[in-house]
Amino acid sequence: MNEWKWRQLTEDSDTKNHPWKEWYAWYPVKDIYGKWHWREPMFRKVGNTYVDHDDWTWYYYITSRDLTLFLLRWP
Repeated sequence: MNEWKWRQLTEDSDTKNHPWKEWYAWYPVKDIYGKWHWREPMFRKVGNTYVDHDDWTWYYYITSRDLTLFLLRWP
């Protein structure tokens, strides 16, 4: 698996307050490792970008297997 990083703007503080939530991928989504998934159970984490009083919501997606491995490696 490729290494990845959190977004480097103001999102770091936002992602730490939002847990991974179970979600069904009813449309194609790309996970944090760059693989596409569709019509399968996933987990997602919400984040926000704030620029000049504008707010953009975006998500990180991960499979349940990858989430387990991710959490085991996370310090």
